[in-house]
Amino acid sequence: MLLVSGMAGVRDHSELDIWKLADEVRKQVWTLVARPAFRSEWSLRNQLKEAAESPCPNIAEGFSRFHTLEFSRFLRIAKGSLSEVIDHAGAAQSKGLITDVERNVLCSYARRARGAATKLILYLESTQAPGLKRRQSRR
Repeated sequence: MLLVSGMAGVRDHSELDIWKLADEVRKQVWTLVARPAFRSEWSLRNQLKEAAESPCPNIAEGFSRFHTLEFSRFLRIAKGSLSEVIDHAGAAQSKGLITDVERNVLCSYARRARGAATKLILYLESTQAPGLKRRQSRR
């Protein structure tokens, strides 16, 4: 499963599968944008790099907020950045800066990370999440 046992016993954000997957996205992007081909495409290089560097710190900050709804908000930001990576990877492939295979591998990690974020958000916003009080409906 993509979650770490419902987060029970998780002491650090880097233990979360979502963070591990996002970190792999970040590392792959660093390798790709270091290529000479990206020197002439500085705008795309910077956008791809910034999008790839955003999820991990957002996950870390949300994890440290100690409130499930705040954590969910930061996970949504991370998901948005992962979607940006997917879009920028398509542009890089279209411009011949990365291969189809490289794009597919990078996008696979980014999609898996988004899926893990979605599952963690659903868990955090459920009534089963520790510390989350159920909202009472107004009548």
